[in-house]
Amino acid sequence: MAVTPFPFGLPTGIHIDALREQAKELLKSVQGVEPAALDRIKPYFRDPAGVTLQRIQLVIARERGFSSWRKLKDFSDARDELVAQRREAFEDRRTFNSKKAIEQAAVISPIVQRMADSAGAEDGSPTIRRCNFCFKRQDRVSKFIVGTNMYICDECVETCTGLVDCGEVGQTPSPEDSVHCSFCSKHVREVRTVIAGPGTSICNECVEICVEIITEGTQADSS
Repeated sequence: MAVTPFPFGLPTGIHIDALREQAKELLKSVQGVEPAALDRIKPYFRDPAGVTLQRIQLVIARERGFSSWRKLKDFSDARDELVAQRREAFEDRRTFNSKKAIEQAAVISPIVQRMADSAGAEDGSPTIRRCNFCFKRQDRVSKFIVGTNMYICDECVETCTGLVDCGEVGQTPSPEDSVHCSFCSKHVREVRTVIAGPGTSICNECVEICVEIITEGTQADSS
């Protein structure tokens, strides 16, 4: 049994500095009248002559499901802060500093809310469902697994599968930990590992079930 932290990202591994560089490169391509670049900005700006770096940043943000560059940056900043807090929290679990871990859990909750707000999850519309791990909208991913008030997209299932398959042990939970899978409610002691996401978790058994659902759906689509 172990608790493994989920690697939060835009998707995983993409940072705001890298996105800034992508925006600069896209602007150069637009100014060079490259067809592929013009096609990328066309849904947002019809006249490439008036496109600035700020507008290109908006395109980058919209492509990733954010309403603005500021929202994307807020998400990235909160994600980085959450990763640091998670790392420190798991270190405290390893040294059985349960009091400090509880204090950090109280800090983590508002950070998760900031991520959700930045991703637009505060819209409150019952028709818009988002992955509880990366906050992407259902219409922005290929496959979407629906649990009991919990959702996970195919991209995050793939990430979780990699964490389970790579053999990483994760952190052994302390006796005070009450980590449960958000999908099946099993305690971390009942399974091999639980992937701890931003305010949600999924065990290795539910990851395997999600993979089967996605595989069956893909085969049905191709038949």
